[in-house]
Amino acid sequence: MVVASGTGSGKTECFYLPILADILREAVHWPSTNGPAGPGEWNARRKQWQHGRRHEARPAGMRAIVMYPMNALVNDQLRRLRTTLDSSESLAWQQNELRGNLIHFGRYTSQTELPGHPEEDRGRRRWKEYAGKIATGWESVGEDLRSSGGWPRPDGAEMLSRWDMQAAPPDILVTNYSMLEYMLVRPIEADIFEKTREWLAMSPDHDAVGEFRRRLDQ
Repeated sequence: MVVASGTGSGKTECFYLPILADILREAVHWPSTNGPAGPGEWNARRKQWQHGRRHEARPAGMRAIVMYPMNALVNDQLRRLRTTLDSSESLAWQQNELRGNLIHFGRYTSQTELPGHPEEDRGRRRWKEYAGKIATGWESVGEDLRSSGGWPRPDGAEMLSRWDMQAAPPDILVTNYSMLEYMLVRPIEADIFEKTREWLAMSPDHDAVGEFRRRLDQ
């Protein structure tokens, strides 16, 4: 399908609304979460990264990949997703109607923290600094910036780190063409597609699932 229309006429909504509608049809059947969400953190005893969605019982996997040619367009769409899925009203509705679950989204570009592996002390220190900056900024920025999606919510539906998305892929992943090429060949991102393949195997009732899975297998 090709949608050709003027700027600001609703082209983005032409694909976001069907994506969200399809996710919601699935979401009403998601099992209840096991307790409140927690931030991503390093488990020294298990020597593994504990992602921020570990309280969920539903399978994590990408339901949609939204691609743009440049980071500026990715960031613009990130604002839209924040106002749609990460507002106080939206979060309250999701938690109530979806049994504690949220529709997760994430930006995966060169601007996304954190590169490298969580086993590295330097990276974990960087994550603590970044998470603290996000939380402090959320408390200090004005309501206009919050409501317009100009600042990420520290405890909402947005996944803020590569490590979290590598461990539990978001429902909607927004990226650019160049980054997707890297993701498809780098071992550190392999689990994003592997977990999506596992989810697709659990959803055989969608006509498009089989074709999408075959493409992932190629």
